Amino acid sequence: MGRNFICLIQHLETRVDLFQLEATPGSARRRDQTCSSSRQCLKLALPRAGTPAPTRRRVPVQGTSCQLKPKRRFRFEAAWVSSPECAEVIENAWGGFVADNPGKSVLDKIRATRVSLLQWNSSSFGNIRQTVKTIDAKICCLSLLPITTDRKAEIGRLRDKLEVWLWKEEILWKQGAKAHWLAAGDRNTSFFHSKANERRIHKEIKRIKDDKGEEVTSKKGIQ
Repeated sequence: MGRNFICLIQHLETRVDLFQLEATPGSARRRDQTCSSSRQCLKLALPRAGTPAPTRRRVPVQGTSCQLKPKRRFRFEAAWVSSPECAEVIENAWGGFVADNPGKSVLDKIRATRVSLLQWNSSSFGNIRQTVKTIDAKICCLSLLPITTDRKAEIGRLRDKLEVWLWKEEILWKQGAKAHWLAAGDRNTSFFHSKANERRIHKEIKRIKDDKGEEVTSKKGIQ
């Protein structure tokens, strides 16, 4: 309720129609009256103390409530550095502005770099977590099929690619979580090691089926 009231007052300051008044017979009819300030609008809308209540029907105040959505803060993702394109995006965006005012030039460069990185992340770098799930699903599907030379090579290529994206995901996850741990004075290094080992064990292929349908459990046979 309080937020909606504040939003209504802000709308009044930008010349929003506050109310509709119906005058007594014989006088002018006023509609869509705008006010120059919120103080003036409230003064007109609220009756003074001791004033007798009007006999005519009062029209309720019409206002539109607004939802205040917080703006998401920009954060440079450490995983971006793993891509060679990141340096090129920053260099192109930073060198694209030249202004007479050095201070304004720096602000424009920062703003342009931020926009370019977000666009590049959305179009090229992609969603790290979704990419990990997609590669993992492909490996699982290929593992259920009879093993051939081509499939074995494809699984190896996907596993190498998965390791790279898992490393990027770990950096992304660690960056978001470390802010809280550093504030508390604890980097919790052992926890990261245990999580990394747990993830590697979970992603490891322990058995496959060969062309004859027999299970292969040895590491050499799987490779």
